[in-house]
Amino acid sequence: MLALAAGGLKRRKRVDAEGRDETRYLDCLTEIADSGMAPAERLLARYNGPWKRDIRHIFEEARI
Repeated sequence: MLALAAGGLKRRKRVDAEGRDETRYLDCLTEIADSGMAPAERLLARYNGPWKRDIRHIFEEARI
């Protein structure tokens, strides 16, 4: 499905000021499909793993 969507977006030939087409909006979905893990699952894995269940790390991770 992502390949079909990417093809359609490329054919639209809509680019931003930097010349990037709309396929960039699919990057996050492609990452989820490739890894098999949603962003929340990745955070939980770090919480239960390297962060040793210390919730304070999420505030650094989610900082905008």
